[in-house]
Amino acid sequence: MELRAKSITEQKRVSRDRRKALLKEKKEKALAETLLSEVKERGVHLEHDSDLALSVSDGGLDVKVCLDADGILHWPVMFVYPEFNETDFISSFCENDRLSDHLYAMFDAESPSWDTERKYQVASIEIYFEDASCEKLCLVQNSSRLGDVLSDSRLLVKQRTPSFIILSKKSSFRTSFLQRYTVEL
Repeated sequence: MELRAKSITEQKRVSRDRRKALLKEKKEKALAETLLSEVKERGVHLEHDSDLALSVSDGGLDVKVCLDADGILHWPVMFVYPEFNETDFISSFCENDRLSDHLYAMFDAESPSWDTERKYQVASIEIYFEDASCEKLCLVQNSSRLGDVLSDSRLLVKQRTPSFIILSKKSSFRTSFLQRYTVEL
């Protein structure tokens, strides 16, 4: 009799756990569909729609595109400094933030250790993204909001992470680097 009671209790637990897992999966699927719908509604072009809700790993942290309670998207963003083979990864860049907001946070008070000549100051920085269809770079106004840049039809978001090339007007590297591309304003 006791064995039967344990068996029934175990069956109920397994059934409950299965229902919970199905409910969780259904909720996650609905959130992923909502996220994709919001991204598409904003005119953002993704390399692969299917992996939008997947995480990007940043030093052990899983970072992903997310939609906050106010309906605002937050993106992981990569700033690439080809002159120094360096990158900055911003794990949660609000679509309403201006690119310059983050540049000020990173370059206003002090220079990164790799910028020994202090060429990379906010006033001298230029931001570009690669055109999705050809070997072109598109110049972005530093005062642009991330959401506005992401809706540019020439930008293709790869691996859920918008990537921007950062150059300094004060650097001779800028001239040689830009000669490899056609540049659009």
